[in-house]
Amino acid sequence: MAHTAADYAIAATLGRPVPTISIRVDYHKAAKPGNLKARAHVVRLGRQYSTAESYVYDKDGSLVASGRGTYYTAPPRS
Repeated sequence: MAHTAADYAIAATLGRPVPTISIRVDYHKAAKPGNLKARAHVVRLGRQYSTAESYVYDKDGSLVASGRGTYYTAPPRS
């Protein structure tokens, strides 16, 4: 979920999907399935590489996981 949220933050900004170069996810506490909420934002939008962070919260608003990913954002070749 942390990976997908970070990826979507970049894809939504660019208007197209982007491949992942690397992702790191830190798990802060156990979460029960369901009622999880993810938030993500772009840290840096570059011509070739971009970075996004994401945070996953449980139904009580406690942080259960966070992630940071690097994505290949160079424009597709024609």
